[in-house]
Amino acid sequence: MTVSLRFNPRAVPEPGQTAPIASERLARAKTSYAVRRVLLGKARALLRQAPPRPGDLVLARVAALGQHQHLESVTGRRVKLWPGDEIVLAYGNRYAPDQYEAFVPEDLGSCHLVAGGGIAARVRSRHGAIRPATTIEPQGLLVED
Repeated sequence: MTVSLRFNPRAVPEPGQTAPIASERLARAKTSYAVRRVLLGKARALLRQAPPRPGDLVLARVAALGQHQHLESVTGRRVKLWPGDEIVLAYGNRYAPDQYEAFVPEDLGSCHLVAGGGIAARVRSRHGAIRPATTIEPQGLLVED
């Protein structure tokens, strides 16, 4: 089963809203388990000015490490994260009372890695035994063209 990249139909890109992405840059990014069935080779651009929605794919840069210092890769192995790493995640809401309550933000501003499997969201609350979430800086939504 394969899944195509989702383009956010609520936002019609205008000139200057997308930037081409080099296939080499995408190949260097650490890819999460959440996007394992997506054909990332179809990604041609980054949409930089659109509200994300659940399921949208995002290329993000790790800004500061927190609770999740590893990312589960497409093979299921844990990959160490470092500040500055680029990672490919999927936006999604999360309600896990023993970790985080998080939601898909309304913009492409700073947010968090809320699950080691590769979910990007903005934390609303966290369990007292859990450290603050790893902070990420979205670079843009992946789009086919």
